[in-house]
Amino acid sequence: MSLEVRVTRIEVRIEHIDMELVEIKQDVRDIKHDINGLRSDMAAMNLDFNNKLAAMNENFNSKLLNMNESMNTRFSALNAQMWSNFKWLLGIFIAGFGTLATLMAHGFHWL
Repeated sequence: MSLEVRVTRIEVRIEHIDMELVEIKQDVRDIKHDINGLRSDMAAMNLDFNNKLAAMNENFNSKLLNMNESMNTRFSALNAQMWSNFKWLLGIFIAGFGTLATLMAHGFHWL
């Protein structure tokens, strides 16, 4: 094979490699463009997610506050009812003890 044929074959291969490199560069540019588009989409999604999360947090906090106030009211009412029951029971025990003591005193002829 002559030198010119070899050089021609090498030039053809180099041209083919150059075309491939141009295509690869274009593919890289396209990928960069796609990545930039994805970044902007992700930023928008992140902002939307943060807004929704903040709204959910506010809603949860308000419901929790309402539940806390409701429970405080109910516990206050329960506490008042328990004190009322305690006073009644204490009165019944004292009256029962007094009645029992009176019956025993009468039975032993102390009165």
